[in-house]
Amino acid sequence: MPEASEGKEFQGLIFLDLDGTIEDSRLDMAGSANRVRKQLGLQQKEVESFFPFVMKGMEYLYRQCFPECFQDPGILGLEPEATEQSSELSALQSLALLYHRDYSEHIVQHTRMYPNMPEALKELHGRYYLGLYTNKPESLSRLLLSALGILEYFELLYGGDTLAESKPSALPINTGIQSLAGILPEAERSRLTKEGQTSMQGTDRNPDGGSGSLSPATERPATLPELIRKRTVMVGDSGGDLQAARQANVKSVWASYGYYADQPDSPADAVASSPSELVHIIPELLQGEGDAMRRAVP
Repeated sequence: MPEASEGKEFQGLIFLDLDGTIEDSRLDMAGSANRVRKQLGLQQKEVESFFPFVMKGMEYLYRQCFPECFQDPGILGLEPEATEQSSELSALQSLALLYHRDYSEHIVQHTRMYPNMPEALKELHGRYYLGLYTNKPESLSRLLLSALGILEYFELLYGGDTLAESKPSALPINTGIQSLAGILPEAERSRLTKEGQTSMQGTDRNPDGGSGSLSPATERPATLPELIRKRTVMVGDSGGDLQAARQANVKSVWASYGYYADQPDSPADAVASSPSELVHIIPELLQGEGDAMRRAVP
């Protein structure tokens, strides 16, 4: 169970993607792919040629960086299996073990945070609760955050294997909202509950994270998760990040400085061209909700 920062006032919940948003890990991830290929007796390739394959989740990485292993499982020392599906699953599991071992040993050999990201994270952490939502496995994500010296900033962390679903699913965002509602200090729960006594009239975001909206005539106390959702933002560089935000009915910021040069099809509420802009953009996105909270809570 995550822990809330003692005495921290709730002003918002900010989810950030990891690779391509907080840091650039392509050289280290591609380097591990090449070393594993060498270990398996496969031809090594130009490191940069792997870059497109290390940006879309681990299964995609394994299939694209080691296609020979799916054509001939014997490369991995595996015996033929009854079905193609079971054979592919065994290959994925074997590659995961090999890759995780090598990548863990070289996880910050070249990986660095984007310029001004350390300062931005420190400032954001001082104002908001932070969550990490990445398709990188949770164990590797924690190891990387720790190596970069920023693990302590995150109250919530969801990797690609933490829950049953990952990007572009809204499940980790929804789960994080529920988790934070359960761990907020009692004083903050009480303060926010007072706000919940106000009307939910005219909201255009479904409080449960699903489709649809409340009727303008609807009046009822807002629940704590609903109040948190109204002040939640997802920051990421990929279409999967923005889709997850949209499905969760939370605000989104596209990190245009990241891996993807072209803006994804999914719309974003704001665009950050550098990490330093996040400390200005996010408060602006949440300003309207903050004004409502101040009016509602005496």
